[in-house]
Amino acid sequence: MATADINFSTDIMIKEKSQAILTDLGLDMSTALNLFLRQLIYKEAIPFEIAKPKAALLGYGSSVTDESEEELERIRQMRNNFMGSMEGKFWMADDFNAPLDEMKEYM
Repeated sequence: MATADINFSTDIMIKEKSQAILTDLGLDMSTALNLFLRQLIYKEAIPFEIAKPKAALLGYGSSVTDESEEELERIRQMRNNFMGSMEGKFWMADDFNAPLDEMKEYM
């Protein structure tokens, strides 16, 4: 089978992280890209869903984009607004530990 070279550029961190994952899977970059291209041909479509990542799911490290940081802050504000609206609606029962106290004799 005749081969053709394909060259493309990507972010250095994307390259490093993807190579580490592929190595763990026993694959190299060329094999992974060939798998992608074969699936592209087989399905006649991108072989995975393309979606904007959620802040909590980004990366394999701690790097977060400015856009995802804004989304994370929006989620925090929504949570704080919700928790603030719940203030005074929950309380601890006076006998909360009673069942545990009863079990002490069996421990």
